[in-house]
Amino acid sequence: MGEPAGATGTERGDPLRGLVLVMDAAAGPGTLALLRDGVRIADASVEMRSMEEERFFPAVLAMVAAAGVALPSLDAILVGAGPGSFTALRVVGAIAKGLAEGRGIPLYAVPSLALTPTAPGVTSVRLDALRGEYYLATLHRDAAGTISRVEEHGCRPGADGAGALDATPHASEAVHLLPLARTRGPVDLASWEPRYGRLAEAQVTWEATHGRPLHAASITCRPATLEDLPAILDIERGSFSDPWSATAFAETLAAPTDQGLVASVAGAVVGYGIVRRLGPEAELLNLAVHPASRRQGIGDALLAALLHALDAAGGVRVFLEVRASNRAAETLYRRHGFQPVGRRRAYYTHPTEDALLMCRAPVGAVAAGND
Repeated sequence: MGEPAGATGTERGDPLRGLVLVMDAAAGPGTLALLRDGVRIADASVEMRSMEEERFFPAVLAMVAAAGVALPSLDAILVGAGPGSFTALRVVGAIAKGLAEGRGIPLYAVPSLALTPTAPGVTSVRLDALRGEYYLATLHRDAAGTISRVEEHGCRPGADGAGALDATPHASEAVHLLPLARTRGPVDLASWEPRYGRLAEAQVTWEATHGRPLHAASITCRPATLEDLPAILDIERGSFSDPWSATAFAETLAAPTDQGLVASVAGAVVGYGIVRRLGPEAELLNLAVHPASRRQGIGDALLAALLHALDAAGGVRVFLEVRASNRAAETLYRRHGFQPVGRRRAYYTHPTEDALLMCRAPVGAVAAGND
């Protein structure tokens, strides 16, 4: 039996197959597009610099009217989630959430840098983050032009972006990200915020003047649940070249030997960690923080919470593997008492690399031995 004539995307079980409004402003200029059945039917752009953000919503209304449709007929909103221009992302994010909530339709978010037109294959893209740094991402695009995977690398020193393609995100490129958006699913409207990637310039200036943070992000660590799986998968896919599957995470979260924690800031899940305990030993299976939320103490807080839970249940010896080249992670683990105890050749793939095996002695073991 065929679909009813004029059926909306929601009625067909997939809002992204209907009329979708796409918005992004990561690079400063705002861009818009309308998709119907996965095909672009309209697009527009609007200047977002020089305090002109108030132009964005009128531009939305003008594009929708010019296309001969109305806001009540929208099936979904898709927005570039950043990182990028702080004020512009905040304005567009607020408009996207307001439209989705007001119309009772889902809001989907995709990495803004993935809205950059690139050739099939693997391409590194960069967006100027100012202060001599870039936001970096690696895009995996198949022969048909569809983005299959996005690796976000956060805000990196300028030298790290050498050779990367300058990002030129545009909402019309969303036609190539619909499968990715479907996989990630709609966001939680109550907690979602764009990934700004770094502090606003005004806050940086204030902190430099006063010599102290304006405010510290409140990091909350709690047990992971299956409801956290979409956020965990998003972090996983943006952090690792050989990510775990949804099934692997679901099985791990249900295993009695395993304990998973998530870290959240302002209600949004920005990191996760999983440990497995078998008798007197435990293993850190995975620890990751969203690329746009790194260098904020989140990984440190997660690891501390995981180790505290193990120590509270009875001191155990904890092992982990880390890529031999991942100096930042090695430093974090050393700070929490881990020491190198071995090396596993060609342990990692994509790319192939050795693993450094590290171990943390049971808490109190040294003191007890000195008694």
